[in-house]
Amino acid sequence: MFCNSFELILSVATVQGKLKTFISGLIKCNEASKQIPGEMGKVALARAALFDVSFLMLSFIVQSYGSEVVLAENGDSFFEKWVRECLVEKHKSKSPAVMVKLCDQNKVDELIVSLNSPEGLKGSSLKWHEICANIPGLLYQVLMAWENETLSTPEIKKFLDSLKSRFCCFSVCATSWLCAYMQVVRQDELLKPMNMVQQFLTAVSADELMQQENFKERLGLTVQIVRKMQQTSNVCRGRVQTSNHAAISELSLANPLETVRGVWRRVGRVGCRSIDAGTGDLLHLADVWL
Repeated sequence: MFCNSFELILSVATVQGKLKTFISGLIKCNEASKQIPGEMGKVALARAALFDVSFLMLSFIVQSYGSEVVLAENGDSFFEKWVRECLVEKHKSKSPAVMVKLCDQNKVDELIVSLNSPEGLKGSSLKWHEICANIPGLLYQVLMAWENETLSTPEIKKFLDSLKSRFCCFSVCATSWLCAYMQVVRQDELLKPMNMVQQFLTAVSADELMQQENFKERLGLTVQIVRKMQQTSNVCRGRVQTSNHAAISELSLANPLETVRGVWRRVGRVGCRSIDAGTGDLLHLADVWL
């Protein structure tokens, strides 16, 4: 519902010639709502929600209208810098290696420590925009640890769930780097990053939905953005796959019952499931019980 309303607002702003003004206001809102150290209570929660939702709205606009609409000639806001350096776009390649090099290794290390702690990112001293900027370095290290079997599949799932439960924009930042990475790696190296992206599309618990204001609406917009990034990545590699027919992530296989429920939820949404996709689901599930 929120996504439909937002698209309507964008359409009206475009028709009235006020899209640029609307975007400028969103960028100012995102910049003004960056984290203030020591701020607590409802004010801090409201600021966090504003930062998150303005980031998501701007990302959605870039995907719909192109980055040229958002980027000012000498714009130096955090979001504009992130778009230039990190946002994967159709027909505009971004180097995943360059994204990683732009990260601050000390902050990446702090992110890893925070995500491994019981408090998660709540106990981190890093500001929200600093986390967004350093997620490529974090994801690279996590993916390499999974490839080298230093981290197990359940550990990866827990790690990603901890990342996405704090802010929806973290899922967008992570997916952007993963999609850029998938555009340059070999075919046999795609499965794990694809599964990591799929994990950002899995449902969150009811408790997490209740903890943050308007989190359900933000999550709906996040899912749309992530799916568009998937499509962009698939088109760039010359093999279009719709999210409805995507293979089940091995990250979800630690909980087979939830996997089955997820399949039925997808069937309910689209009204059918292709034979190939259904066969793949059964084969993945068979690996769990056989």
